[in-house]
Amino acid sequence: IGTVDLSAPRIIISALLIRCICDRSLTCWFRWNAVDFFVVLFSCVTSVALFFTTPMDVWIQNRAGHMMESTFTYFATRLILINRASVFSVAKFLAFASVFLAIGGIIECYSGKSIYMGLGQYCPWAPNRGAALQTRFGLNRAEGPYGETIMFGLFFTAIFPVVWQLRQLSGGWRRLANIGSAACICGAMSTVSSGP
Repeated sequence: IGTVDLSAPRIIISALLIRCICDRSLTCWFRWNAVDFFVVLFSCVTSVALFFTTPMDVWIQNRAGHMMESTFTYFATRLILINRASVFSVAKFLAFASVFLAIGGIIECYSGKSIYMGLGQYCPWAPNRGAALQTRFGLNRAEGPYGETIMFGLFFTAIFPVVWQLRQLSGGWRRLANIGSAACICGAMSTVSSGP
């Protein structure tokens, strides 16, 4: 829409937030807290600062992207994760997702072939995305569905503590926590980042 890049994650998080706001059973739990205040304050302060230093079209594009990727995501998460059971439900999904994404990342790292590479041609604002993988230490740097090695690695490092918390549950979930945690480590390593 205009200069705003509406990628699939931005559309999904916007629809999810609208769905959460319209669901009375989720909004009845919401209570404004200090973190909410600071998220909104940060968004406003950076928007005002950027307004005076960039052209209007760039400002609109940047702030719309920031709102959808950061602020909308934060509030959708706040509305969804209301108790311990909801946190563990998300952790279970992330554990399953990490295993499949890590397998894809390892295959991409060693073979140089990604199941997502062909999708780069459909990205109107970056048609060259997914054209060639970066290499480091003789291995390909896995990009996964993100199309960016750093973002792919950050996915695994960000969800690792959440998946690890599944060890508090009994039975098969404890096993899934161990498998998912190992997958997070392998997935992050498949990006062959040079940092610690």
